[in-house]
Amino acid sequence: MTTPVSSDHVLFHVNEQAGRAFFWISIGLAVLTAFLQGLVTALALMTEASARWTFRFRLALLEHWWWSMVSILLIASLVTVMLSFASGNGGDAISVLALSSATFLAMVRYTLPAWQHRHYARTRWLAWTGPSRTSIKREKQKFCGDMQAWRRLIAENAQKLSQLQPTPSDDYGWRLWPVSGIGHDPADVLTFLDPNSASPVEMEKGQHPVGVYFNADENSNNVSLLWGPDQGFRRVISRAVSSMPLGLLQSNPTIVDGYEGKGLTKAMGILGRNKGLQPWRLVFRLDSAVSTHMESASTWTPRPAKVLRSFYKSTLKAQYGGLGDDYVSATVELALIMADMPHWAINRWLSERLEHQSLQQNMFLAQTALFTATEEERHAALTAHYESSYVSMILSLNYMDLRMKNKRESRTVTICRPDIFCLGVLLKARGYSEPSWWSSREVCQARHDERRHLSQELDWRFPMAKLLGLEKWPEGFEGSPSIW
Repeated sequence: MTTPVSSDHVLFHVNEQAGRAFFWISIGLAVLTAFLQGLVTALALMTEASARWTFRFRLALLEHWWWSMVSILLIASLVTVMLSFASGNGGDAISVLALSSATFLAMVRYTLPAWQHRHYARTRWLAWTGPSRTSIKREKQKFCGDMQAWRRLIAENAQKLSQLQPTPSDDYGWRLWPVSGIGHDPADVLTFLDPNSASPVEMEKGQHPVGVYFNADENSNNVSLLWGPDQGFRRVISRAVSSMPLGLLQSNPTIVDGYEGKGLTKAMGILGRNKGLQPWRLVFRLDSAVSTHMESASTWTPRPAKVLRSFYKSTLKAQYGGLGDDYVSATVELALIMADMPHWAINRWLSERLEHQSLQQNMFLAQTALFTATEEERHAALTAHYESSYVSMILSLNYMDLRMKNKRESRTVTICRPDIFCLGVLLKARGYSEPSWWSSREVCQARHDERRHLSQELDWRFPMAKLLGLEKWPEGFEGSPSIW
């Protein structure tokens, strides 16, 4: 005589085959979930430990979907084990409680934070993988051509390039399909080239190297190359990441004192790519009057991150102190603005490459505006254009059109850098008389466009003047014709 099995907990009856199917499905889903959860956690830990930051930041772009999949599988496993338990065909109360707790913890601990940080992960990726400026030898600028030219150079020097010690942060990592783009750093490629060998850019015929800035000093040993996706290079994390505090590279970054560090991480990604040849000469004369004005009269007012100024400054002073006080002041302002801006505005600004001194304006000045200028005017203008570039960068962020605050309206807004205005103000602050090219039709149109695309409601003139060395904005300077 057999003892009947207690079925007090049975809520409904199904045939034995269906009940067992519920049970084994729940076990299979639980095993698959454990594998996926372990895989993403292991990949995150291993990429961080090995400094493979390009791979790590790529993973972060997909983590919210990955953890959503894990949560869905956990919920499905929980549902099937509950059905099996409720029908009396397997499972027990302890396993149901354990699985329900694991499901809840996975959602609260991983899935929800991943969705919360998804916009930051995207912005961080753009901030760290955008076009970079690299110093190269002047004699090798003739090799800087378009994508086809770079591919030929790499193919011709493939054996030499294969002998280079790989940089961990450049490792693109696993991929499900082939990824286009050149995986080498142009500085590495140029290292192996003989200056006397044939080049893709015929400078003797007036061709200009692709991505190379015109330098004020035509006899300098180095020039600045802006390279990135436009020349066919793959997006990779800036190698400046090797100098970053590890706490700022986490998905929810904090500084040593425990304060929120997302603004710092985004800013330092930009600063690792846009310095140019002589960053210690960049002008940014910030004082308390200017900082107060920029906080109270800003597109992003009330600028709540301003309370972090002293904490951000201590971190950035340790990082960039050797480049001078002006440079540190600019980095602090950039980090604070980045902390206050919405993700769509930063992403739009980065996608238009406004973190860089405008290469188009540099070429416009050198090839058009300054074509008939004296040598002294040419040197002064190109120098001032570079040295005022950080003021232009900060003002382009702080004084965007007010419609940029609304995600939907922002799609129709044109944003820009006031490079020409900043160049003119710095020349005036240095005591130069009105340049011969300042009132040309093309320059007047450029100034008109800059004035039109900055905020019409906010005063950007006062901080521009002060940051570049004037006590106040010169009356009529922004007019057409301009009063110098």
